[in-house]
Amino acid sequence: MCSTHYLIFLGLIRAGSICVVYSILEIWSYNSTHIRSLTQDQIISDINSVTTSPVYGNAIDVSTYLGTTTTNSSGSVTSAQAAVMTWLTVDDDEMEANTESWEDEFINLGLAGHSDITTVYVMARKSFREEARKAAFSDAILLIGGHFVVVVFVVTVLGNFNFMEQKMWLTVAGFISIGFAELVSISISSAVGQAYGPIQSVLPFLLLGLGVDDMFVIIRALNCLSPEEQALDIPHKMAAVLRHAGVSITVTSLTDFVAFIIGATTVIPALRSFCIYAAFGIATLYVLQAIFFTSFLTFDLRRLQKRRDACLFCCVTHPSPPYTPNECSKKQMVPFIFKHGLAQIITKFPVKIVVVLVSLGLLSVNIYGVVHLEQFFDRNWLLNDGSYAKNFITAMDKHFPDSGLTGYVFCGNVDYWGRQTEFEALGTAMDSSSVIYDSSTDSWFSALTSWLSSTTDTDVIALLDANKYPVSEEAFMNLTYKLTTEIATRTNGYIVFSSTSGLDITVIQQELYRNVGLAMIAVFIVTLLLIANMRTSLWVFFTVVSTLVDVAGTMYYWGLTIDMVTSVILITSVGLSVDYSAHIGHAFMTVSGTRQERIRHTIEEMGPAVFYGGFSTFLAFSLLTISDSYVFRTFFELNFLVVLYGLFNGLVLLPVLLSWFGSLPQALPDDDGDGGTPDKTDSPGGELSLVKDQGLGHVVIVDNTKGVETNGLGINKEKHSLGVISLEDDRGLPSPSSLPEYTSRQASTVDITPVQS
Repeated sequence: MCSTHYLIFLGLIRAGSICVVYSILEIWSYNSTHIRSLTQDQIISDINSVTTSPVYGNAIDVSTYLGTTTTNSSGSVTSAQAAVMTWLTVDDDEMEANTESWEDEFINLGLAGHSDITTVYVMARKSFREEARKAAFSDAILLIGGHFVVVVFVVTVLGNFNFMEQKMWLTVAGFISIGFAELVSISISSAVGQAYGPIQSVLPFLLLGLGVDDMFVIIRALNCLSPEEQALDIPHKMAAVLRHAGVSITVTSLTDFVAFIIGATTVIPALRSFCIYAAFGIATLYVLQAIFFTSFLTFDLRRLQKRRDACLFCCVTHPSPPYTPNECSKKQMVPFIFKHGLAQIITKFPVKIVVVLVSLGLLSVNIYGVVHLEQFFDRNWLLNDGSYAKNFITAMDKHFPDSGLTGYVFCGNVDYWGRQTEFEALGTAMDSSSVIYDSSTDSWFSALTSWLSSTTDTDVIALLDANKYPVSEEAFMNLTYKLTTEIATRTNGYIVFSSTSGLDITVIQQELYRNVGLAMIAVFIVTLLLIANMRTSLWVFFTVVSTLVDVAGTMYYWGLTIDMVTSVILITSVGLSVDYSAHIGHAFMTVSGTRQERIRHTIEEMGPAVFYGGFSTFLAFSLLTISDSYVFRTFFELNFLVVLYGLFNGLVLLPVLLSWFGSLPQALPDDDGDGGTPDKTDSPGGELSLVKDQGLGHVVIVDNTKGVETNGLGINKEKHSLGVISLEDDRGLPSPSSLPEYTSRQASTVDITPVQS
């Protein structure tokens, strides 16, 4: 170890009385002339022989300043690969500006290094705070890039790929809604005193996923309108769209909002702050998508009605002749796959068995993972890999592995005087613990009793008994008051509160379970109120729970733990999981027919929108795979799992369960607005007929005075049907093709039996 290696920071050491330094240079009193004259043998000799600091007069263990040491047979240090130096500065308002400048110079000098030293690692008081903030915002380009990727995807699939039926500007309007929701969330949350921390950086991804999901659901409802509804004027057409899509986006938005409102009741400040930001953002997004986005959709429908260009709508029109959109441009691959692929396959019995077995297998394996999931968090994870602060911590772990983590034991309102034996036993137990570094404990009680046994202060001795302990509780309190008052006088009355960010970690697990549990209860209640069917709501709830268990269980196998970041994402996943299942459950309850038919129709109508919403969420954070930030990387990993398991449980498992155990459909409102088909319909003199509905496999009782129109699946029963007779269900009843043709008949009263699936 060359003596010149220790001269680099001597200029900083001479900072004056505002600085206290702990360094190996202390054993030579920071005398640069003397240090320059030292030989290698003298350095090694002094390191192994000096036990008292010539600067401060206290006992020192020089080996604690050295890392990765080599010793000889007698235990003496012969070499070391690292040395640590610590500067303590005065921290008050008057010195704040000077301290900041000093730290800046300290960091710059350390990062500049020295030609005689292999590597210099540096960490100042403000380093962690600044580097963690940089980590939170350093990947802003990935955030922007993720939004751009989603914009391109949405523009591609939201409309048809031709001059008239693209929806580029409608997509822009949807993303403006999402952007405004983010701004309103930040503004209101900041106004009510909530700080914006590193975890809030994932909020834009959350709102992006929810907002795009709402867009797809609304547009899918427009595309699935019946021919009669498509022929309506624009105001009534939009009313029909919101009648179908409004409940779906309300279910998902309200459940997400309630989940985060419950999360905001946590005692953990960072988690509470994030939930408040998210709740404001989701509420704002719901209002904007239901009003702002649909208003732009109205403008887009008027543009189509006037045959204006999708991009240059202000100046370019496409008259019917000669321009007609190519039929190929109107074909979309994903809806085709859902209609002719998944909707047909999922209703086959062998496929259902495989789906259930796979789901049970995943659930079993991941329940094991949940049981063994550990709670652990290292605040250093918040630093980017390669940052100077992270490099310092890595070097400390390498060269000073025995330094460990600092822990504290605090005692509350106890009898300090009367429990001397317990305090002494506590100190002894900690000193002898195998998980605590030797000689690293520092107990004020042990220091007090040691000082009392050796003090010569007559005023103090007068308060002690024969065992050198205060004779009474009053004497103990008077003594501690005397000592603390004297210390306060010597330190100009500074008061320092002992605290550590690690204390929050002790309650994260119980807060996570509490918040997720309460959120799930609230989600079930809201889902039940809006879907209005207990059985379907229970199956939706089951798939949401399955998704959460699968995600949490996989965390264990991927080496993740319960910490602040994963807790936030798990609470967030409650809302995302509901999105994938609630749309399917609600759509299933609004379709007539047997369970098999309703599932096929539900997947065909709502499946593409749910898939698009999940896939766009994945695209939004797909770029985070290259992030150096622990927050962003973890966000990618867990949200990938949420999308994967959520889509599987929502689009595959839930349809299988509903095809076996689903409830009867909700009654659709009829033309008279009485809320549904009555048990007995009076039609004096009306012309009624039984018509085979080839689309749904039913015989439908139709009022001929209103005409017979179809909606692509068969008779438009919502407008023209007075009732449905099921002729084909899971019990193998006859198919419509085996029925005779029915003729019209006169009837004044007809008894109607609801569809039984």
